[in-house]
Amino acid sequence: VGGLAYFQGKSAVERTTFEHLTSVRAGKANQIESYFDQIRKQARTLVQSRMVVEAMAGFDEAHKELEDLELTDEQRSSVGAHYRDVYLPRLASHTEKSVDIAPYLPSDLAEEYLQYHYIAANPFPLGEKDLLDEADDASTYSELHRTYHPALKSIVHEFGYYDLFLVDGSGNVVYTVKKEVDFGTNLADGPFQDSNLAEAFRAAERAVVSGEPQLVDFAAYDPSYGEPASFLAAPIVEGGWMLGVLILQMPVGEIDRVMTNSRGWQIDGHGRTGETYLVGSDYLMRSNSRLALEDRESYVNSSRDSGLSERDARRILDFGTTILIQEVRTDAVESALSGETATEIGRDYRGTEVLGSYAPLNIEGVEWAIVSEIGADEAFARIRSFTRNLVLGLSGLLGLVLLASWFLARRFVEPIVGLESSARRFASGETEVEVPVTTNDEVGRLATSFNEMVSAIRQKTADLKRTAEELEGVSSVILRWGPDGTIRFMNGFGLELFGFAEKELIGRP
Repeated sequence: VGGLAYFQGKSAVERTTFEHLTSVRAGKANQIESYFDQIRKQARTLVQSRMVVEAMAGFDEAHKELEDLELTDEQRSSVGAHYRDVYLPRLASHTEKSVDIAPYLPSDLAEEYLQYHYIAANPFPLGEKDLLDEADDASTYSELHRTYHPALKSIVHEFGYYDLFLVDGSGNVVYTVKKEVDFGTNLADGPFQDSNLAEAFRAAERAVVSGEPQLVDFAAYDPSYGEPASFLAAPIVEGGWMLGVLILQMPVGEIDRVMTNSRGWQIDGHGRTGETYLVGSDYLMRSNSRLALEDRESYVNSSRDSGLSERDARRILDFGTTILIQEVRTDAVESALSGETATEIGRDYRGTEVLGSYAPLNIEGVEWAIVSEIGADEAFARIRSFTRNLVLGLSGLLGLVLLASWFLARRFVEPIVGLESSARRFASGETEVEVPVTTNDEVGRLATSFNEMVSAIRQKTADLKRTAEELEGVSSVILRWGPDGTIRFMNGFGLELFGFAEKELIGRP
């Protein structure tokens, strides 16, 4: 019964856990798919708004005018100093690669002009350059920037984007909200022509006819110091002509908010070890690991044991993310990327045994898998508790059974043993034998019968003894002739019993 209860309980826990993981996974998948679908709708709406169309056209014209403006040698030196002293050292520390300054320096006057006034000479600190609404250069570009920047910045903050770009038809990044070093560069032949931002621009160019926004998967993005970046690009069309491209840089934080329920894993029913994460076709994470978010150093130390390289460990510590760093080449991910949806017990990316539910995601432009897992130790903790309680209960029950068996054995067997002992005593010649009768069951009735039998035998024995004594007395009579001619009967002790005259015996039997 205990074994049956254990296996049925384990099966029930597995089934319940898998059902819960599948429910969470399906819910997160629906949220992520809906999120990207919502961003596509927002991009379609933005590229059709008069503000964005006019901003694109205005920045395009103003950017061309910047080609006629020049900077002083001191201003050019300031731009170079920003690359040499601020941007490149930080990029090198994050990417751990040797970086040459030459490919990054502005290659035309407009790019150099914009980067000086809105980056190098921007009075706000790094990461807050978007707080500058207008550079003090009295240019047409700055007037447009003062007009449109507050509204475009509000869109970024309101919808949670990381950045917003306006790129003209030639690939010039004529406007960004964040003002990183991609601002003013050319995506066709500039320093970031091989980035996924440039890929997003080219994808939008190809989609001019359909007008559909194009999503480009995450990749390390140098202007953001090598941090992961994903882009959604949509063509801005006016009168059948493409004025430019609107590009939205996807926020990692929003994806994490959905996948972690704002770090409320236990509210989602993930317990202490459960998590749901995204994996790309390159087997790298597209959302953060729960363990890395909760305790980055502990996560890195434990991941080193499962094969995480020192370079990747430092990147996780520097960036505070596992996106595009943590490889997840597990059976679950392999199956999900192959289009399968299922549940199974397997190993996670750290080699820990887990119960998991996985499926492919339906997001146009990317090939992602979603996996929801929980540690087997935690999932089966209830089974272990149940088993421990079951063993304790069965042990207690076994003790009670043994005690009851001992008590019942004494109750049923002792009378029989006593009866057997009495029978042996009686058989050995002891006549004063009597079995105590304490019950009215079969054993009690047997004892009563035995006592009656012993009593009857004792009575018969006494009668036989008496008869034997009488016979012994008769057999000891001695017949003698008296001196007077009479026949005398004498017992063994010489006492005369009775006598008859000879003549009196004649005719007697």
